[in-house]
Amino acid sequence: MDSWLSVHSQAYSKVYLIYGLLFALNLGGLIIFTVFYCKSKYSLEYLIEDDPDIDLTGLKSFSFTKASDLDYHLGKSNLGTIGRLYLNCFLGKCYYEESYSCTRTTCTGSGSERECETESDTCYKTYSNEDYHCSEQCRRSGKDSCGRDYCVSDDYKKSSCSHDDGSKSIEHPKSCNAENLILYWGNSTENKLYYDRVNNTDYKKLSYLNSAVTTNESCPNGTKMCGILDNLGNKLCYPNNLDCPLNYITTNKSDSNYSDYGSAKLINKTVYLKPKESILFEILRNIK
Repeated sequence: MDSWLSVHSQAYSKVYLIYGLLFALNLGGLIIFTVFYCKSKYSLEYLIEDDPDIDLTGLKSFSFTKASDLDYHLGKSNLGTIGRLYLNCFLGKCYYEESYSCTRTTCTGSGSERECETESDTCYKTYSNEDYHCSEQCRRSGKDSCGRDYCVSDDYKKSSCSHDDGSKSIEHPKSCNAENLILYWGNSTENKLYYDRVNNTDYKKLSYLNSAVTTNESCPNGTKMCGILDNLGNKLCYPNNLDCPLNYITTNKSDSNYSDYGSAKLINKTVYLKPKESILFEILRNIK
């Protein structure tokens, strides 16, 4: 009877093989899940300018001014993108050498005849600091050093520049160029104007997901309707203590009274702006 119940050794081998394959597949799935989770949580590809939620902080005012060689930071004024945001970041480092008073002991002889003498002396200590002004000059010049003028201390000794092409972080004190981001109005150098805005609230404090209601809903208590967000009729709701954002822009001065709101100069025309209800919230929609 016992011989009938015995299991052949090859059967054990097959079971171990199946368990091994299942373990390998689970481990591989865990690794793949971890990689994609970390990428979605920490990568700039998902965190910058590609957030599925839409910023609705709105405009308090905007202008077009002469400016050039601007660096990028989160929430910087721009007119849109032409692709995925790509960053070239520079980091400048300043090195300093500081002198201080110290004493130096000199001894001569040995044994009972050894004599030591202490005298005043000047000693030096070195330290370094990552500095935004140095980083900005590194970005502008493309050189290996920013130079004395961009380091803050008189104890300057030297400086260095490092470059991260395709950077995944833009924290201070880096200075970064952003590719695929539209910062200027106009094509030619003499007519290029930087678009600058003043937001109604802090960047991303109000967004599409937390500040919009459907066309059949009313704005919640404590908020007011400030316009229609899209062709579906979704409404923008703003806190009562805030002015509605600018959402009506035209080149026709006689279209309405803009004296209380303002205007912005373009290369060869003036645009007029004001808050207005029940219109599509499309900034620069009427500028041709």
